Amino acid sequence: MRNYINYEPMTAIQAMLPESFRFTENNHPHEEVFAWRNSKLHVDRLPNPGASHKIILHHGLGTNGRLLSMILGVQLQERGYEVAAIDMPFYGMSQNNESGLCYEDWLDVSLKFIDSELARDDKPIVLYGLSAGGMLAYHVACLEPRVRGVVGMCFLDLLDQRVTDMCSPFPLFIERTSIAMLKTFGAIPLLNRIKLPMKLICKMSSLVNDSALLKTLLRDRHSAGAWVSLQFLNSLFNYRPAVEPENFSNCPVLLTQPAADEWTPLAASKGFFDRLTVSKSIVMLENGGHYPVESPALEQLAAAVDDFILNVLEVDPNAGTANAA
Repeated sequence: MRNYINYEPMTAIQAMLPESFRFTENNHPHEEVFAWRNSKLHVDRLPNPGASHKIILHHGLGTNGRLLSMILGVQLQERGYEVAAIDMPFYGMSQNNESGLCYEDWLDVSLKFIDSELARDDKPIVLYGLSAGGMLAYHVACLEPRVRGVVGMCFLDLLDQRVTDMCSPFPLFIERTSIAMLKTFGAIPLLNRIKLPMKLICKMSSLVNDSALLKTLLRDRHSAGAWVSLQFLNSLFNYRPAVEPENFSNCPVLLTQPAADEWTPLAASKGFFDRLTVSKSIVMLENGGHYPVESPALEQLAAAVDDFILNVLEVDPNAGTANAA
């Protein structure tokens, strides 16, 4: 299995993070393999046998599991939780041996992984999603009633033209024409297997607010430099959730919005978020970019997830242990 040893972005990001967020010999993620169909998907695990909850991290279209482990995994483990971050097909160190992948396959990966985790132990599951991973977490929670909570960095309803207009790097006419062409070619057999670099499709130039780190990530084929098939993109833009937000009742929802996000501002999530009728809240992350590496956004993110579990999900703070294993 491929691993994250000598992974260039990790070295660059670690140097930028507050010292308490950096990996050490004692808190470095365990690298595991999750078998899905014929593929071997990479999992970062930050274990904690006495944890009250397990938090599964879902990346979006410009990151991977390791990038999420760095900004959130260590802090959540130290707060007494177990954390797992999975690399979806096309991203990270996962070895994808499938053809014809679509967005529904990402849902299947997450659902199968949750099944596996609940068979492993009985820790309640909370889903966190960064960028497109936020809506992925919601879509999974619609299908899996055992999910206890959903936290998203943003919730983008890609069926809403206003949202795609707001988040596009292109002028309005070009953006709408491009999406129409993407949907057309993505539905044609043979053509739909063609892969495109995500940095030409999405507003990847706004992934992070640090120019040097942005260059590093854009070069990285495991994250911002990944190539994704037209079939996947077509299914992503056309996916309808199993439960509309007005009817969603499975679990509480938290939106953790970076205040300096130049890709997906709060307004991009508000249309969907306002339609939710479950217990919900918004926490603004001060000074944070789309992929936040800044203080105090990082500290606020970990604290918000912790508070969400302890207070919104009403967990006994003495149920687990703050000592990670």
